[in-house]
Amino acid sequence: NAVGAYARVRKQFKVPIAELEGVQEPLAAIASHTYRMNACQNLMNGILNAHEQPPVLSAIMKYQMTDRMRAVVNHAMDVLGGAGICKGPANFMGNAYQQIPIGITVEGANILTRSLIVFGQGLNRSHPNLLGLIESINKGDDLHGFNTHLAALIGHAARNAVGAFSGAVFRLP
Repeated sequence: NAVGAYARVRKQFKVPIAELEGVQEPLAAIASHTYRMNACQNLMNGILNAHEQPPVLSAIMKYQMTDRMRAVVNHAMDVLGGAGICKGPANFMGNAYQQIPIGITVEGANILTRSLIVFGQGLNRSHPNLLGLIESINKGDDLHGFNTHLAALIGHAARNAVGAFSGAVFRLP
């Protein structure tokens, strides 16, 4: 809101910079990212109000929101230009810009989150046999459950391999 208002008030060549196409592009990106972030926040609030605890979705949302925040702040700094880099009480984006590395590093929206949590947990939750196998290992003494889930995992892999091979060999032109 503040960046859009600034773009309406700030003039260049006797024209508000909000009317310049080069400024409209980052303003549109700010609006788009902000809309998506609000929608994701509403979705997550609804899920949490239903007393669910979605670990994979939570990790994905955390990563996406931090990444979109970085894009929004960078676009805002582009629109503000020199007013965004001058320190002082009139600079409403300076502190947000300085805090981006904190959000990336401390809040987990970095490479580790993206590669380990999102993909690892996504694989665990979406594979038809892997979660059961992990749960049987965590029980410690569930040899029957482990063997059942391991056999299902191997069968799943074998069916996929045979299907892929036969699909490649007998593919119709």
